[in-house]
Amino acid sequence: MTDFLPAAAAHAVRIVLVADPGVAAEIAQELADKLARLLRRRVRADVDWRVTARTAPLVADEQLDVSSAVDVVRPSLPEGDWEAAVFLTDLPRRAGLRPVSIELSSADRIALVSLPALGSWRMRQRARHVVADVVGMLTRERADLAPSPEKAGRLEASGAGEDGRERFIVPGLRGHLSLVTGMVRANRPWRLFATLSRALAGVFATAAFGLVNTSAWIISSGMDAGRLIGAFVASFLALTAWIIIDHELWERPHDSLSRSFSRLYNTVTCVTITFGVLSL
Repeated sequence: MTDFLPAAAAHAVRIVLVADPGVAAEIAQELADKLARLLRRRVRADVDWRVTARTAPLVADEQLDVSSAVDVVRPSLPEGDWEAAVFLTDLPRRAGLRPVSIELSSADRIALVSLPALGSWRMRQRARHVVADVVGMLTRERADLAPSPEKAGRLEASGAGEDGRERFIVPGLRGHLSLVTGMVRANRPWRLFATLSRALAGVFATAAFGLVNTSAWIISSGMDAGRLIGAFVASFLALTAWIIIDHELWERPHDSLSRSFSRLYNTVTCVTITFGVLSL
């Protein structure tokens, strides 16, 4: 289908996408090419949507309130005239223990979208729809339409604050599972083996030794399936534990609140390293 702008377009609306380096930046670049068409279809067709993307790291604590999040995002925004700005981050955002997907301030025309809360399945497609709905909310005074964000992931508002500042959470067990899987995907565990040079060297050395050593073949042929599986599991767990311990990836809690955070990060670490070792 040919993409075109209707002749009756009344005004132009400039949208700025800012993203963390990595997966978030890749998604933002894809959105810059496709978001205008989606906004004309989902928000308003007689608007000249102009979308630009840039990369800037977000340095923020996951427990910042909405007002502080807006203050953290604002320095990353470009100079000039723009109608709405959306920051995409691969950092987890939580209100207490609840995963936060969107934080927005209608007055500031700024929104922060946490990609891990969208989950790992069809993350890019979900991100497109979430950003489109968020832009509709931020530009509702001009576009005269604010799609409900529930269309893009069953999000629930945790309550509106001053100046229209809101947080949207993904409730229940589904929200926590989405957060964990989203964080694992953001870590891209399938690329982990490329950085494990020492482990990779050990794997190749052991494999080469096993292939040419007659004793290894004799021992393995004399073992039943249960022992072979046990040897595999033991070596797998040993390598996983060595990577976590050697790189000091295990989080240690200091109080009751940090204990829940530690469980989250340690779970994500174990799943990430597990997939990485499987790839290795």
